[in-house]
Amino acid sequence: MSVASATSGLSQQSVSPEDSVSQVGGTSKKRTLTSDDEGDVDGDHWRPTKKPTSWASSSSLDKSLDLKSVGRILARTTNPFMDIDSVIRAGLARNPSLPASAFTKNEQCLHKYYDIICQRVPCFQDQLLAGGGEGALNGAITTSLAKGRCDALSTDVNTLKNAIPQWCETDPPLPKDDKSRRGFKSDVTGALLCPHTEEWALNTTKSKLRSGELVVTHDQWPNFIFADHACPDIEDLPNKVFRGEILVKAFQRVFIGTATSGGDKQNNRSLAYKSGLKSVTPASIGYVATLLRSALSSDAILSSGRDDTLPFSYATFFDGIVDYFNEEDDEIIADLLSWWNHRIFPGLSGALKNTGKPSSRELLAKQRKERRSKAAGSG
Repeated sequence: MSVASATSGLSQQSVSPEDSVSQVGGTSKKRTLTSDDEGDVDGDHWRPTKKPTSWASSSSLDKSLDLKSVGRILARTTNPFMDIDSVIRAGLARNPSLPASAFTKNEQCLHKYYDIICQRVPCFQDQLLAGGGEGALNGAITTSLAKGRCDALSTDVNTLKNAIPQWCETDPPLPKDDKSRRGFKSDVTGALLCPHTEEWALNTTKSKLRSGELVVTHDQWPNFIFADHACPDIEDLPNKVFRGEILVKAFQRVFIGTATSGGDKQNNRSLAYKSGLKSVTPASIGYVATLLRSALSSDAILSSGRDDTLPFSYATFFDGIVDYFNEEDDEIIADLLSWWNHRIFPGLSGALKNTGKPSSRELLAKQRKERRSKAAGSG
């Protein structure tokens, strides 16, 4: 299922790498609609007519809700380009008595995001209904969530922007605070950004990419996505895609940090810990790949808007990655995610556990039983 339409209403926004923000985890509690929820059915939409009386008033937002933190978590684990206003409107308009099949794919995607927000924010829907679902309260919630989402993008792209000179050795070294020498201007970053269908080693390819004669689009995935940072053999794409070493490094730097790289225990200050991320997901891979694409480029900003008139859109680039995981064969995706969990969360995910063999305690128990059986027989 494509995620593009669920984010198409996003206004044009730009994220500056220089911005920074602290990261705080969110809480989780989901509210389930019951027979006490009164409402009217208008076509395929459910319109609430009864407002909860035990929650926030319509004039103010519950101060205990850290919606910016939730917005940051949504960006990192769900979709950094979601149109939050459209998500909220679709969630409130959904008729809970109808099956998912009664809604369009776009509506189903919006409902999925809405349910995730409800899981993250205690009594989220009650807060909305207390404010009538519209007006100042709805606007305050949307603004806070969107602000958190933009904060995450700016913080994390800045993290990778500063890491690129360490990972991409050049002479002279690339400066951290100036991206003008990155992109196709640099042989190192250019090789990583070059579409895998092109041969960067050819001077004609470099010249066309640098002059703009060869335009790169969002559906031409760069070399850094693939194992060995190249994939000249088209037939080998499924075995190499999303296995690039610098992509793994970027994931570790964003979600785990510099002090630890996975293992049996997460750093409780890592973004993975604070976001409740215990295994690698398609959305988290897409998020890091999008950030890395921006950090390697000479683009001054990461535009979070969607403009189909432009050849490259970061939002569409992200959508295409998530769509691949939804469309590819289950066996290939399971193997790919297992590979990632080996690299990022070996202890927490259980990816390294050999479940095909008995445990040490099971072997000892078996031998103990045999000894006792033998002793009883000889007695």
